[in-house]
Amino acid sequence: MIVVAVAMLGVGSLVTRRGERPEFQFAAGFGIATIVTVVFGMATAASFRWLHAGILTVGLLGLLIAVRRGARSNDALRLLVLSSPLLLLIAGAPPSQWDEFSNWLPKQRFLWDFDRFPEAGLPPSQSVLPRYPYGLAILGYFASRTAGAFIENAGMLFNVVLLAFSGLLVARQVCDGAGAVRNAPLPWGAIALGLLAVTALSPTFVPKIVLTSYLDSATGVMLAFAAVSTWRALEALAAIDRSAARHEAWIAGLAMAALVNLKQVNLGLIILVVVGFAVAALRTRQVRWADAAALLPILLMPPLITWLAWRVHVAANITAGGEFAFRALEQWLWSSASDIALRMMLIASKKGGYFVLMLVLCGFAVRALLRPATPFGRLAIVVAAVFLGYNGFLYIAYLGSFGGGESLGAASYWRYNTQLGPLAVAAAAYGLAQAWREHAERPALRWLSTRNAALVTVAVILVLPATQLSRIRFDVNPAKSFVRMMARDTAALVPPGSVVATLDIRDNGFWALMMRYELGRLPSQLRLLYGPAYDDSQAVRRALDAAPPVSHLWVHVPDPPLAAALGVPLAPLQSYLLVRGNDAWQILRSWPWPGYDDPHRFND
Repeated sequence: MIVVAVAMLGVGSLVTRRGERPEFQFAAGFGIATIVTVVFGMATAASFRWLHAGILTVGLLGLLIAVRRGARSNDALRLLVLSSPLLLLIAGAPPSQWDEFSNWLPKQRFLWDFDRFPEAGLPPSQSVLPRYPYGLAILGYFASRTAGAFIENAGMLFNVVLLAFSGLLVARQVCDGAGAVRNAPLPWGAIALGLLAVTALSPTFVPKIVLTSYLDSATGVMLAFAAVSTWRALEALAAIDRSAARHEAWIAGLAMAALVNLKQVNLGLIILVVVGFAVAALRTRQVRWADAAALLPILLMPPLITWLAWRVHVAANITAGGEFAFRALEQWLWSSASDIALRMMLIASKKGGYFVLMLVLCGFAVRALLRPATPFGRLAIVVAAVFLGYNGFLYIAYLGSFGGGESLGAASYWRYNTQLGPLAVAAAAYGLAQAWREHAERPALRWLSTRNAALVTVAVILVLPATQLSRIRFDVNPAKSFVRMMARDTAALVPPGSVVATLDIRDNGFWALMMRYELGRLPSQLRLLYGPAYDDSQAVRRALDAAPPVSHLWVHVPDPPLAAALGVPLAPLQSYLLVRGNDAWQILRSWPWPGYDDPHRFND
């Protein structure tokens, strides 16, 4: 993982100007790797192994060239040291969450199995969203190819890496707001403070979202880079430095290329950033509209190339559904519009830290619209455009896209808003540092550079992960580990061509999903039988006898109705693999539960 991250830095150093800071080099390198991979996968039939070798070679050469040119930034090394405790704790964490097994892991494993995107002539992807882009899975694939083995938790490791670079971005915002020399090396204390700001102090740091292979955290980090770089381009225009403005816009465009290839709906976030940029430019007297408009092609071409290449590939190769879509207008939930809005407000009221911060930033944005805008005011305008536009989009999506139950419950509304957290923190950091600079007796940067402050912040960021083990290593779950072990055993015992079923009448689908992930590559048919519909012996028999009849059955919890339906005595506190033979079921393997009496209480 570190080799791939360093390669992204090297690629970024080749496409950015000399002296660019490592966090922006990383964002640019990720963007270039994304564009190249998507276009390569769309336009050629060649193996991604060649792509992996090429990108790593170019990246490492780029880093050597940067060093020979005199690049001597210690920021990246300091970042690695300060983030290493969290990285080491996550290094042993296996995937454990619903969407990891349903979507993100199958995508990365497909790349590993076939060295290609899904396409005609290859087996279908096991992902429930096969048409979704492959942004984070690409980095996981590169890490796996570098290691020579499939790395399941590469996605969560790269989420930590991305989060660490967002901490470096926040540290840079603090120093810029405090009046430091632009792009000067960051002190230890500032980097540690930046890491604290995006983890323990962040109102949107939720370990079960951030420290997984989910794309919410990666989306948030790349959105922050895209928005801040766009704002930096605007500030360069305000300073009458068109060359710097074009360079900042180029970095923003590359960050947007990575952003658009993470999730399908991220194209909307890019549009909102550009809208915020346009509004802020109109409120800046020093900026001519023609100069701002001239940056739009630089901002938009990288993400549009990536998006179009992926859509062309999808249209030609992935005909199955599995992506975000709106229903016909007459099917929208107009009668529930007020209920959905109230539910969204109720959820927001329980997450006051984040929503209050966003509303404060929106207040500064309104002030910037009414008065001559300051740099912080222009940044607040960009943030407000993203926040208000994105929440408006979520409301429309609940009306016209989500299912009835998910719409009325505003499903994942808080989780989706965490994607805006890194941007909110970056903006707030700049504003607070600027306010300290203007009003405090001791300048902020001088305080951050003092020995005592640096020692305190560095000690906290190094020790904090070890004090939060239960929150960080939420994967330590005996039932999840045991089910995955049973799934691997089952995969070894079931011969090719079998018809395999999983059965658990108290399952909500999660245990079946874990089994599906492990058994998904078997040349067999798989049926997932779960829920109260099978709390009836006749229903179980009908499901097992439906053509073609099930040959192997994994019974997670041996409830009495199952024993009656199968005609096999099943002892409690065990799971079973049964095989059909001579019209009767027989026990092929059993697994005593490891010390618990109800696996469902571990289904979190």
